[in-house]
Amino acid sequence: MRRFFCENCGEEVSEKEDVCHHCGAFFVAIKCPRCRYRGKKHEFFRGCPKCGYLAERTGFETAFRRVRNEGRAARARRPMPAWVFWAALATLLLSFVLLSRVYVRLG
Repeated sequence: MRRFFCENCGEEVSEKEDVCHHCGAFFVAIKCPRCRYRGKKHEFFRGCPKCGYLAERTGFETAFRRVRNEGRAARARRPMPAWVFWAALATLLLSFVLLSRVYVRLG
């Protein structure tokens, strides 16, 4: 997640804001905190166009993130174990039998 800061007061602001909600300063340009390059918001869509600050990471870090996300997706797609189904079915049947006996005794 990208973070933007007001140049006037230094408070963090949303990327979509045109005015700082802390000090009221108008944003006509964004300044890179690393190289001090100034430009419009759309120029910084993929990070700083001059020095690459906050640009898309490459190499090991991206590969590690991809493998980690694939692992999460694989865990999310795991089917429910069969014993859970049979345990739930047995519980429902046992409940039905017990409730029907109670109902017959009351009737």
